Order: sequence, then structure tokens, then C-alpha cells
Amino acid sequence: IAETVTISRLSHTTVQKVVTKLGLDARRLNEKQLDLLSIPLHLSLLARIALDTSVDVLNFKTAKDLYDKFWQHKKNFVEERLGRDSNWTEVIYTLCDYMSKHQRLSAPKARVDKYEKSAEIMASEHVLIPDREQYLFFHEGFFDYAFARRFVGKDDKLLNLLQSGEQHLFRRAQVRQILLYERDADRARYLADLNILLNSSDIRFHLKKVVIALLATLDDPTEEEWEIISHLMCDEINPLTQEVWIILNSSIHWFKLLDSLG
Repeated sequence: IAETVTISRLSHTTVQKVVTKLGLDARRLNEKQLDLLSIPLHLSLLARIALDTSVDVLNFKTAKDLYDKFWQHKKNFVEERLGRDSNWTEVIYTLCDYMSKHQRLSAPKARVDKYEKSAEIMASEHVLIPDREQYLFFHEGFFDYAFARRFVGKDDKLLNLLQSGEQHLFRRAQVRQILLYERDADRARYLADLNILLNSSDIRFHLKKVVIALLATLDDPTEEEWEIISHLMCDEINPLTQEVWIILNSSIHWFKLLDSLG
């Protein structure tokens, strides 16, 4: 029987101690960075790149920044071991495409036979996890990030992805990560997708709730985002109305935004 294990956030004091042990200056970390690193996965990402002297590893603002640094660091390292181009992107995107299409977190090793040596070194670097004849990514969060990076790079439409098949629970993390990636990398595209997802009748309610939940976590909401959700507050027949009110009642950051807007 599978058990669900809940991993709690780390205290800021613990984060500072770990960062110091990594040989980094923990005094440089601001409150937002400490909050980000209190999630064990994010602290693990920092630990994996801590020895990279070619970049300022503490120069990050978001989880995407940490993943970006990890991506480049490991890509460079795999290429050094191979002594040539690593086909890093091809391996990751090939696996991502299969996992997304089949809505599962593993893919047959045979999908990357063309890049077999590269995949083996990526596995030895704990980017990929071999499981018999399958490959998994080292963490589901990395799959979400890599898929979002792939998706945004293809200039595809989020609505098209969701309309292409059943909108099962697997799509929740993908929707959240794509929106977060777009918010950092392409704000106009993000706002357009945000508007479409919340207003399209083709999107199931459980995915719209994912969008609302994401907005509730923002510590820097914007007027543009407010304009998208504000009209939902007075639509009594829209089940999202109550969800929007929950955001405003529970988030000091949204309250401050609305206060600043008068």
C-alpha cells in the first residue's frame, strides 16, 4: 500500500545553516529567498549547483531561476564528461513529450535510444532515474519545469493542450507550471492564457480552481491580473466567484494591491 509522506517546510534558521555549510554567504538571502529555499526541493537544487563558480548561485528570485541554473549547470557537466554536445535538450524533451501524451511520469528507455550514451550519463548525474526499462526524472517538479520550458519554447497554446484530450488530474501540475513559467518569461502570453482558462467553457472547473489557487499564492499580484479576475466577483451564477473572494480574504498581498488601486 502506497503511503503519502508530507514534507514540511524548513525553518529560515535551518535554511541559513545549510546554505552556510554549502560554502555560500547566507547573509545575502532576503526573506523571499529564504521562503523559497524552505521548500526542501528548492534547497536541494541550490545544493546541486553550489560549487558552480561560473555563476552567482544566490542570484535568484523564483523557483524557475533555480531550475534554470540547475539546467545549465548539469547540461554543461554532462557535456564535459562526453567531450561533445550532450543532446541534453533532445533527451529531456523527448521524454517530456511521451510523458505528457500518455499522462504518466515515466517513459520507455527506447524513446531515447538515439541518445543512449547521453541518457546514461544524465542518469549517473541523477537527472534521470532508471527503473528497469523506463526513465523517470529525479523529481516530478523537474518534469513540470522541463515540460513548461518545452511548451513555451514551442509557442503552443495552453487551451489547445487542454482541449486535445481528457482534462484529468495529471494536467493540474502542468497548467500551474506553464502559467508560472509564462509569468516569468512572457507576461503578455501569461495574461492571455490566464484570461482564457478562467473564462472558457471548455476548461473543467478543477483546472480553473488550480489557476485561482496559483493566484492566491502570489506575493506580487498585478493590476493586470486583478482586471482579469475582478469581473468574476459579481457574477453570482459563476462558481468561481466564491473562489475569488477567498483569494481576497486570505491574501495580504492582494489586499495591499487593491488598497493601492483605491
